[in-house]
Amino acid sequence: MKVTLYLPDEIADRLGPFRKDLNLSRILQEALDRELVKVEAARADASGLEGADLERLQKEKAEFEQYWEDVGMKRGMEWALKAGYEDLQHVHEEAVTRPDDESMVTRLERSMWIDWYTLAGGEIRSYSFEAEEAAARGFARGVSLVKGRIG
Repeated sequence: MKVTLYLPDEIADRLGPFRKDLNLSRILQEALDRELVKVEAARADASGLEGADLERLQKEKAEFEQYWEDVGMKRGMEWALKAGYEDLQHVHEEAVTRPDDESMVTRLERSMWIDWYTLAGGEIRSYSFEAEEAAARGFARGVSLVKGRIG
């Protein structure tokens, strides 16, 4: 198979003095072969993700996220019950009722004057983004529950 290859000017300029010394066909074939080996291996690994193992991982992920959402909700309710009404209203409006495409973590960070992680008990920051996002959703839900109870 013949292929036409485009090289950006910067690479072509650098290649110029060495063009006669390099076997570009061999170099590109070897580079493509290395990449194909990686892609083929990844595809083979992905095809093995079926059945009981995949279901187990999906269940563990759901349990993991639910745990952190519950932790966040507890911390959100605790914070809301201690907060002043103005702070509670502000967090509720900014983080809970305002629709946007930002993550809940970002919305909480924007809406609170102090670090929400500190308010959430500090135990969340050291975990994964999924844990932080689940805890933030729970925190917002806890705030919303308290706000709903007071009207």
